[in-house]
Amino acid sequence: MNRKILAIITFQAIIIVLLFWGTVFLGKDEYERYSSEQDDKVDTQNFVTHKEGATYVSLNPKIQAQSDIRTEVLKNESKTEMINAYGSIGSIENLIELRIKYLSAISEENVIAASLKNYQMDYQRLKQLNQDNQNISDRVLEASESALKTNQEKLNASETLATNLKDAIRQTWGDDLMSMAIKQTPDPVLRSLLDYKSVIIKVTIPFDVTLDKSTKFIYVTPTASHDKSVRASYLSISPQSDVSLQGKSFFYVAPSEDLRVGTQINVSIPRNKIFSGVYIPANAVIWFSGKAWVYKKIGEDKFIRVPVNTENTFKDGWLEDKNLKPDDIIVTNGAQLLLSEEFKYQIKNENED
Repeated sequence: MNRKILAIITFQAIIIVLLFWGTVFLGKDEYERYSSEQDDKVDTQNFVTHKEGATYVSLNPKIQAQSDIRTEVLKNESKTEMINAYGSIGSIENLIELRIKYLSAISEENVIAASLKNYQMDYQRLKQLNQDNQNISDRVLEASESALKTNQEKLNASETLATNLKDAIRQTWGDDLMSMAIKQTPDPVLRSLLDYKSVIIKVTIPFDVTLDKSTKFIYVTPTASHDKSVRASYLSISPQSDVSLQGKSFFYVAPSEDLRVGTQINVSIPRNKIFSGVYIPANAVIWFSGKAWVYKKIGEDKFIRVPVNTENTFKDGWLEDKNLKPDDIIVTNGAQLLLSEEFKYQIKNENED
């Protein structure tokens, strides 16, 4: 009898356990679905609202601080129009080599020229003696004349070599740099290049762009760098263009501290035209659907996405004169987070539809 009661109790216990785990298993999906809906509801309700065709992202000051969202008040500014171009930092090894050869040829030419004067004087003396009653034989006079002609030919060859070297420098580096290179004592610009205190930059601009005579400076930045731009000074016209770029080329010089030979650079060339508007720094801009946007702060905790007019491009940013105005506040750090929150809202609405 006791065994029968024990069996019944055991069976009931097994049934109770199975019913418990069955309830847990069947309710798990429903619970997760409910939790997810509640999370979505809370997120959307707390962070994103849609009103009159505009989407607002709301974050309280505590969340803004935790997310390192930083803002900046826009001010009206005037900036000079900039033309974007490209260039590269070149080596002056060829210029140095040609300069050394030219100065060596000039040195040799001076030695030969000084020697030639002695030969000329000697020849004239012997010629006079030969004419005075044959005091000097014709044979001696002929030897002197031969030595004179030989030295004259050496001088002509040395002068030709020096001229050819000047032409070679001019063909590669232009008249201005050629004039600097052929001086025995370098001027300050060339001396700085030789000491690697400055570097030479070949800049190529489009054929339809004309540099004003007042354009004495440009701003250059290494292509793979986000460092501040370096100011470069105009040097001369380059007789040769960059084979990889189409346009007119010019030489500029800049301090060598942050620039290295062989580096490709982005160039900003200032023009005489002045633009006014609010300056939008590049770190504030996010790109979406092929357009530039910033988040404008409205009140203490609301943000709205605003398009940026990128027609007026300047160094490290844009000058906006259409969609934003002075005293507007924009997000300079954390805009990507706001865009993500806005996407969550859009995705949820699409799923509900």
